[in-house]
Amino acid sequence: MATDKSGNLVLEFAPNQWKHDVGLRISYSGVKHFSIDYAHAVEWMLVDTVLLDEILPYEGGGCTHEIALTDASITVCCEDLKAVWGDAG
Repeated sequence: MATDKSGNLVLEFAPNQWKHDVGLRISYSGVKHFSIDYAHAVEWMLVDTVLLDEILPYEGGGCTHEIALTDASITVCCEDLKAVWGDAG
């Protein structure tokens, strides 16, 4: 995960060994909100499974991307996003 003060954010997901040969990189622009919610301490270097991935319109323009993981959830509100399959992670 990489972020900067310009409002850009990059999330990288390693491939699921049973489904994908390469990982997924999601680049967000114009980030207005970013949060990670979890019930207990999460070791981010370990594999978590993506259970739900949903993109919804954001009030005032842009979108909200919600990613539900096994032990946590990620929410990003942004102007736009780009997802690319490649050597992520």
